[in-house]
Amino acid sequence: MKKIMLLGIFVLVFLQACSNTTSRTSNEILHLEITLDRAKYCSIKEVHGKAILNNVSNTPILVYKRLIFAPIRHVFPYTPGYLLIEDPLGKLIEPLIKIDEIRAEEDDFVLMPVGIEIEADIDIYKTFLSRDSYFQQSGEYKMTAIYQNDLQVKKIIDGMEVNSWIGEISSNEVLFQIDANNCR
Repeated sequence: MKKIMLLGIFVLVFLQACSNTTSRTSNEILHLEITLDRAKYCSIKEVHGKAILNNVSNTPILVYKRLIFAPIRHVFPYTPGYLLIEDPLGKLIEPLIKIDEIRAEEDDFVLMPVGIEIEADIDIYKTFLSRDSYFQQSGEYKMTAIYQNDLQVKKIIDGMEVNSWIGEISSNEVLFQIDANNCR
C-alpha cells in the first residue's frame, strides 16, 4: 500500500513539474520556439536552427509574412524579430552594424489560422553578417529570439474582420557551446 501511495505521489509531483516547464500561458496568442541542430559546435559558421511561430489562440490573426531575425534590437516596422545572444561571460553581443530599413506595409501581413505554424531557418553566421569575430571565445552562449509587431492592420477575409497581432514575445532560451580547441 505504501508503494502505491509513493508511486501516486511521484506521478503527481512529476506531472506538476512538467506543467511548470512550459512557457505557454492561457492568454497567449502567439508562441515562439527556437531549436538548434545540436548543442556543441567548432565554429559559429556551423550553428543552425529553427524558429517556429505558432498561433495558439482560438481565432485567426494577421502576422508579418516573413519570420526573420536581425542580429540587434531593432524596432518594428523595420524588422519583425531579432536575436539576443549572450557570450560565455554573460555579455550581450551587440554588433555595430547597419540594417537595411525596409518598412513593413499592410500588404506584408498574412492570415495565420488557429494552430498553424510558421517555420524559419536560423543561421547565426549569416544573421550576424558573416562576422565571426563576435564568437571567438570558447564557451557556452545563450540565445533568445524576439518577435514583435506594433502595426495595426485589419483585413476582411471571407467576410470576417481579422486583426493583426500586436505585441512582443520572447522565445525559449537555448544554450550552445563553441569550442574550437577540441574539434576534429
